[in-house]
Amino acid sequence: MPPILLLSVLLASPAHDALWVEAPPHAPAVTLPSIAPIVDATLPALLEVRTAPAALPPGHPPIPGDDLRGEATGFVIHPSGLALTNQHVVGCEATVPVRVGTAPEAITARVLARDAAADLALLQLPPRDDPWPHLPLGDSTALRVGDFVVAVGNPFGLSHSVSLGILSGRDRPPERASEYAYLQTDAAINPGNSGGPILDLAGRVVGIATAIHRQGSGIGYAIPIDAVKLMLPGMKAQGRLVRGWLGVAIRDVARGVEIVRLDATGPAAQAGLKVGDVIRTFEGRPVDSTRTLQGFAGLGRPGNTVELHVARGEALEALPVTLGARPDPGDDTCPRRGFFDRMLDGLRPQ
Repeated sequence: MPPILLLSVLLASPAHDALWVEAPPHAPAVTLPSIAPIVDATLPALLEVRTAPAALPPGHPPIPGDDLRGEATGFVIHPSGLALTNQHVVGCEATVPVRVGTAPEAITARVLARDAAADLALLQLPPRDDPWPHLPLGDSTALRVGDFVVAVGNPFGLSHSVSLGILSGRDRPPERASEYAYLQTDAAINPGNSGGPILDLAGRVVGIATAIHRQGSGIGYAIPIDAVKLMLPGMKAQGRLVRGWLGVAIRDVARGVEIVRLDATGPAAQAGLKVGDVIRTFEGRPVDSTRTLQGFAGLGRPGNTVELHVARGEALEALPVTLGARPDPGDDTCPRRGFFDRMLDGLRPQ
């Protein structure tokens, strides 16, 4: 048998003691679509949000060729001109200059609402006769780790830059205490991408680019759009995010969180919860950590009644609780805007 034919036979028919199975030489490959149609549909609704010059942190090496003055990003979500960006982009300003799509001139957008903890700001573009181009919001919970995502923004003032990556993880970083956990992506996110859309391959917004890992490379974070949807009604109505409140102090235990202290006049106490109760679910969703419960309650609307499943001794009870409004700490300050001015538990806003 000729040597070449013998080699082909060996590759096609692995021996019983082979250590691996060789792939066929002409295995079908997955064909990836072009994301150009997504980009074409996104750019008309993309905002360039002008930012003030931002000082580098003390000791930070200079960035050649860039003075950190440039465009951050936002995007329009409604034909009336409602738009979103990060709070750390707009800071405490009442208005910000923006450029919509490829329009040559900047216009002034009003800041309708902002929340520093959520790092979210709601903008209003000026009224006009024609509807504003806008992006549809998708479903971030439907995304699977490994799904492709697209980031569009203005990194370092490079307008309308596009990067492609995947959803790398959820619930990031695990130690972050907030109403929601970030989505993680390896789609390139840099200073100037702040507030820009993260899209799925149907062109729907599934997240808002907001931060990168301080020491990491290819580790970017986005606010999940499902959390944003829960925040927007209250922000639009009241100019700020009013968080739901249970009035409990809790700690992590096996299969839930245990109530260790109750506000005597708080919603949980009024509903009959007791110290020692272990909260298992919130509106049917498993409660596996204190952060999870804080997120569920914080994103709930004050005045809404929710159902908690609570383990009390050997019994499991379903208790309705009407959420209160989290007491306002009375701190109206907000961080100054800029790319490098705020650090978030190992994260750097972008």
